[in-house]
Amino acid sequence: MNIEFQLVVPLAALAVSALAVVRAIQVQRRNSSLAGRLSEITGSLEEIRSSYGDLQERYRSSLEFQQNLNEATITTRLQAPRLAVRSRPEAMDAPERYRYVHRLAESGMAAEEIAEVLSISGHEARQLVTLARLAARSGMAGR
Repeated sequence: MNIEFQLVVPLAALAVSALAVVRAIQVQRRNSSLAGRLSEITGSLEEIRSSYGDLQERYRSSLEFQQNLNEATITTRLQAPRLAVRSRPEAMDAPERYRYVHRLAESGMAAEEIAEVLSISGHEARQLVTLARLAARSGMAGR
């Protein structure tokens, strides 16, 4: 039995060593496969980061363009009335209410009286009388 034991122990050690070598080879292959997969994923991540940076730049450019377009639209809207007035001088006629204030002020009526006649506040009447006087000085009265 002693001989069998002496023979079994080295054979068992050899078998365990062989299994360890096989397992080490399997682990190394798995690690190699995982390293390749990691390399692919890292490459994909770099592509995504680059695309994200490009998209951010395009988005910023789009926002800047939209802001410039909005400003141009506002500027155009603000200029349109002035351009219309230049092309049609009759468009500068004052509203009827302002012409009444001008006539009443010319006739010597006080701002408070004008306010009562036209049913407007005294403050508004004073402002309109002042505007009427300024218009008379600049030659735009009665338009």
